[in-house]
Amino acid sequence: MPTLRQFTYKLFAVYIMLALLAFLAILLIWQLPNQQRLNHQHLKLQYQEFRGGLEQQQQQLQRLANLLQDIASIDRKNLSQTYHPLFERIQAHDDIHAFIYDGQIFWDLNNRGTTPLSQTLSTFLGETPRLPTHHRCGWYPFKDGLLLIDTQPLANGQHLLLVRELSGIALRQLALKSHLDYRLEPYDSNLSSQPLTAPMALKQNQPQLRLYLSNLRLEPSQQLTLISKDQRPLLWYFSGEIMLLFWLMMLSGCLIWSFHHFILKPLLHTQKQVGRTSTQGDPLPIQNGYTPLKELNHFVKSYNRLVDRVKAKKQQLEAMAHTDGLTGIYNRRAFDRHMRESWQRASRIQSGLALIICDVDYFKPYNDNYGHPAGDKVLIQLAELLSQHFIRATDFVARYGGEEFVIVAEAQILQPLQAYLESLQTKLRELAILHEYSQCSDYLTISIGASVIEHSGAWLRSEHVQEFIEQADENLYKAKAAGRNTIVSSIFE
Repeated sequence: MPTLRQFTYKLFAVYIMLALLAFLAILLIWQLPNQQRLNHQHLKLQYQEFRGGLEQQQQQLQRLANLLQDIASIDRKNLSQTYHPLFERIQAHDDIHAFIYDGQIFWDLNNRGTTPLSQTLSTFLGETPRLPTHHRCGWYPFKDGLLLIDTQPLANGQHLLLVRELSGIALRQLALKSHLDYRLEPYDSNLSSQPLTAPMALKQNQPQLRLYLSNLRLEPSQQLTLISKDQRPLLWYFSGEIMLLFWLMMLSGCLIWSFHHFILKPLLHTQKQVGRTSTQGDPLPIQNGYTPLKELNHFVKSYNRLVDRVKAKKQQLEAMAHTDGLTGIYNRRAFDRHMRESWQRASRIQSGLALIICDVDYFKPYNDNYGHPAGDKVLIQLAELLSQHFIRATDFVARYGGEEFVIVAEAQILQPLQAYLESLQTKLRELAILHEYSQCSDYLTISIGASVIEHSGAWLRSEHVQEFIEQADENLYKAKAAGRNTIVSSIFE
């Protein structure tokens, strides 16, 4: 079970995580221009790698052409014999061919005659090709690929051509090696492009490069578009930071949820439960107040124990407030409350109700001559006798004040009640409590005044309970005036 200190550490960790989130966000914004620059450099390197592959093939072909710079004239019959080692090197490359062009026909020096490729070159060059009068090497569009043609003018007006064919498959392999895609399509003058052999000019955030190729007449005829396969959104370069931010946010969310569910929610529940006590006045225990936090759970248990103690003390105080300290029966305050409740109940339902007031005859002389402890003992004995005599659940016995006792009994009729009260006096005589100073008997006696409602109902609502009490009290005085040790009762109407 975590303690409050441990939770404080976790809360501090949440603040640390939020600070890290802010730091990474600032870092992301600060690094964005650098990532754009790196993206541009990465694309530039891809294009340079592709261009490098083309230039490597071009340099290889130019090295072969440089071996023929000292030729002044060529004899078709003995050329291959004179430069036999040279043509062995040419024939070692399947994609390089040597041709003699005399303005009408191509002679394939690799195969000693005309070939389909030489016929294709004748068609490609056209009827009146404009071959350069000086050495030149360049790339030209051909079918779905490229041709690298190195022209070498000869002294007799003929031309020596070294041709390297870069087919569509070879061009695709070169592009894939550079992580590029390509499209070879007719030249469109409306689109911005640059020559294939010109220095590369790649603009910032440009995902593709357009290059145009010219034919032997130096006219743009085809357009080569190179497209980066690695062109990704800039946020892709921050995937690591984004994932870190995501998990940090998830962790922070879990910590905040845990704080709310295990700490804040129980605290608010506890506050609400305690607030009910302050508004209602009576202490109420905290229901469902368990939390995984040790200190708060201990507080809830301690508070509930305190509530139980307060309730027990309250009940004890209420019992003391409504109990006579000497006799142990109800006191005047309890009688007043019970009488109001009985009066309201009798006004709702039709039932009998009787109020009986008892007074000890000549109690003052008894106290003065036998002493107050003896007088207190007599009151205790009389309270026990009344409690044993009126034993029904609806009977109520209380000390009214001094030597007076009061009884509230429900469902009573006058004549049976009279007999029941006479039996009470008989039981008191049987106790034989000596009272030498009484003027009506040698033993302790009581006078009784009673008021009875035989048929209660809604008519009681127009009457007052105090009138009912006063009638019973008047009957008590009548009993005393009649010589005491008597019973006077009447019906309340």
